[in-house]
Amino acid sequence: MPGDPFVVGLLTHSPLRPLITPGCPESMEWKEWRFLLERDGYAAVMEELERRLLRGGTELTDFHRDRLAVWQNEAEQVDEQGVSLDEWIRRMEDLTRREDPAAGIVRIMTIHKSKGLGFDIVILPQIGRDTPFADGRHLTHFIKKNGEGGVEGIVLAPSRHVYTNIPQFRQLYGEWRARQQFDGFCKLYVALTRAKRATYVILPYREDKGEETADSMWKVVRSSIRFLNRGTEDILLESGASCLYSRGLEGWYAEFPEIIHKRAEESALKWPKQKPLARERISPSGLSEEASPLRGEKHAGAGKAAALGSAVHAVFERITRWDDENKPEWALHPATEAERIVAECMEIPSIRELFTPPETARIMKEQRIEAIDGNNWISGIIDRLILDDGAAVIVDFKTDHADTPEQLRERHANQLNAYARIVSRITGIPLERITRTIVSTCLKETVPIQ
Repeated sequence: MPGDPFVVGLLTHSPLRPLITPGCPESMEWKEWRFLLERDGYAAVMEELERRLLRGGTELTDFHRDRLAVWQNEAEQVDEQGVSLDEWIRRMEDLTRREDPAAGIVRIMTIHKSKGLGFDIVILPQIGRDTPFADGRHLTHFIKKNGEGGVEGIVLAPSRHVYTNIPQFRQLYGEWRARQQFDGFCKLYVALTRAKRATYVILPYREDKGEETADSMWKVVRSSIRFLNRGTEDILLESGASCLYSRGLEGWYAEFPEIIHKRAEESALKWPKQKPLARERISPSGLSEEASPLRGEKHAGAGKAAALGSAVHAVFERITRWDDENKPEWALHPATEAERIVAECMEIPSIRELFTPPETARIMKEQRIEAIDGNNWISGIIDRLILDDGAAVIVDFKTDHADTPEQLRERHANQLNAYARIVSRITGIPLERITRTIVSTCLKETVPIQ
């Protein structure tokens, strides 16, 4: 077993668990692995690892097999070179996997998902929309550590007024900000180092104010090129876009074979004579009441009410299926206001019914969606989505105050109807078979939306 208990913990929660669990037929002592390595080499270790995983019934997906093949190939190479174990570890930590999809395929993924991968070309189209590295809206708790780095305690974050004025909390807040900024810079580093040939960073607008503090990705990029005078020539004149900075070999694509150039010219899209419609990416809570089909979301509370709303959503998210005869401990003995509210809601038959779907139903919680609805690019989250037998149920939890169900319909009907249109397009389920329901924690009832 490795000497680091944290590493042991990681391994026991991975597909490698059978290999390090004492008493398991597939397990092997750490010194035996070392002996196999010294006797037969790195490739033999990888072969034995895969053999034991399969023998233990571990389900290897195509992704797992692909990554094992990469490691096997690297192991065979280092066997020929004769490197030490430390050098092998460093080599594998620095290894990036080059994705090689079929020609013409564009891969869309988050920065986090791209970690460890490599591509010929990378385009970062949304880097100008990111939030600050240390966004206070994501602050939930502080971690207090001792001089040796061990955790002494965890403190729920108080209000901003408290943690910015009390010295002890101010210090914890400073440490939290430093960690968030470090993580943000690491994420930006990953984004900017995935390309083999070219990286294009697209910023949606020019901004000269408020850039003194490089506290987000786009501000870091802009502040880095502010005093450089290279690459200011305009490009794509029809769109008004300009190049703020460029470096490297401009004609890097000239090395491609002639057939690639010809194929690119044949499939190239012509710039439209009229400027295309620019859809702004918006969330339901960010739309204006006048222009938005989801305008009811502006009534969501702020401050403590918003915090309570988030906590209530988190408690609802714990529930996949409700068993009234075997209630969870938090429902029997609520420890927080959010747990008390949800426990009371689950006593209402119409609400409880939404959490007892047929066994054949597919249940999705906090389902993120990105879709075009009319002239809006909707970026939102469906609290609970149930798919079963060619029908769907969209459930949205609302904690805002209301005196009547009609008030909630007026505020939120457009939001749920937009979600329904998107779900219909994605799943092919007709709109008339998609039920939209609000669960109101204020009224303690369900509010159907037509």
